[in-house]
Amino acid sequence: MQLPRRLDTERLVLRPFMEEDNAPFLAFMMDPIATRYLVFPDEMRTRPGAQALFDTVMGSYEGEAPIFSLAITERNGRFVGSCGLSPLGSDNGTWECYYSLLREFWGRGYASEATKALLEWAFQTSSIREIRAYMSPENPNSAGVAERIGMVDLGLQPHPVFGNEGRVFAMTRPNSQHPHPARTT
Repeated sequence: MQLPRRLDTERLVLRPFMEEDNAPFLAFMMDPIATRYLVFPDEMRTRPGAQALFDTVMGSYEGEAPIFSLAITERNGRFVGSCGLSPLGSDNGTWECYYSLLREFWGRGYASEATKALLEWAFQTSSIREIRAYMSPENPNSAGVAERIGMVDLGLQPHPVFGNEGRVFAMTRPNSQHPHPARTT
């Protein structure tokens, strides 16, 4: 799936990462409070590890299969976080979304605003059938974002790639022939 060049919301811009996002991205990745629920190896939370991740994402933009990771900025260009999509499994039309913000921007509704725009764009421009958000059961803020944008709580399930158990929310393509998946326990 091609990355959008730019998605605008009322207060935010979602766009591919740029070099100027490097410093705030590294600050986020090295913040133990902001990243405590993320499933990243400890190495990624160091300056060299976070830099390698940033460089990998930036380098992927030039290839045929870019990593679907976008910077979230305020309209004035100030970096506030990131969001993105990733396919789950073999082309079954189900993708995972993620969202994260620098701590100073928590509680402003930015994650909900950005994620809602991203999901609307994805459903309108691709063949994605369902988008899921996996999160730590101890992370009520992330669950709140998923609920506010209309995702359905599917309960605790293992992540299909990482295997860790987490709380799962899902949204299906509007007017889809496929209903929301049944809740599993």
